[in-house]
Amino acid sequence: MHHPFKLPGASLLPGLLLGLLTGTAARAQHRTQYGMQAGGGAGWVHLRGMASYATSARQTWQLGVVAETRLASHWALQYGLSGAMRGYRLREDVTYEADQGGVPTVGHYRSQDAYRLTYLLAHTLLAYQPAGAGKGWQLLVGGYAGLGTRGRYRYQYTDNWGTITREVSGRQRLVYGYRSGSGRGFGILGGGSSADIRPIDAGLQVGGGYCWQRVHVQACYQVSLTPLLPGYLERQLQHREYLRGATIALSYFLPYSPKHSGTPVALR
Repeated sequence: MHHPFKLPGASLLPGLLLGLLTGTAARAQHRTQYGMQAGGGAGWVHLRGMASYATSARQTWQLGVVAETRLASHWALQYGLSGAMRGYRLREDVTYEADQGGVPTVGHYRSQDAYRLTYLLAHTLLAYQPAGAGKGWQLLVGGYAGLGTRGRYRYQYTDNWGTITREVSGRQRLVYGYRSGSGRGFGILGGGSSADIRPIDAGLQVGGGYCWQRVHVQACYQVSLTPLLPGYLERQLQHREYLRGATIALSYFLPYSPKHSGTPVALR
């Protein structure tokens, strides 16, 4: 038997759902802004294992685009893509003894290496602002992942052994990859030799900042969770290396476009 009764407004349900989805999308779009980011800082390397090197910092930089999506009144998600230069220095100072013409002779070996690694970097930060959207201090936590595009290092060492002194210096391109042997290196700009550096670097970052309207200043500490050297080098050197860094970045966000703001515009 056909029941003649209908729910009031049942035919309006699809329209209401469509309106709700459209309004949600408009509000989400209203909360996203885009801008540019530039920064600099210092990078170094953390050693684990039987390492005889001393480490020191080297200047770093990054430049790219950034976006911020407002999640709630006190929370925002920031994400971006940039070119970044990481770096570090290694120093070794060794005293040894060896025979020279049948006479035990003390030698002194000293080396200094400076590394420069360039990455295409994707990064994200969850920002908490106690004062609310668009103003005041921020607490930041997030992560990053980078693909190595270019690497070089400058080396210099001196070996004094009795009456013999040898000094060598130069520059060399680094190859991103995982394996040793001819042709097994991987690099955006070409391989053809053994790998020197793993191509993927990923880790965590934490810090703080201050924002005033469309200008954000942020300071972050980065900790890599992926080893820097390929496995065969780790076995030879009997240690692991992990990148570390501290960066101060300045971001400038473009003003909201009226057609994306979700605010009705009066017709004249």
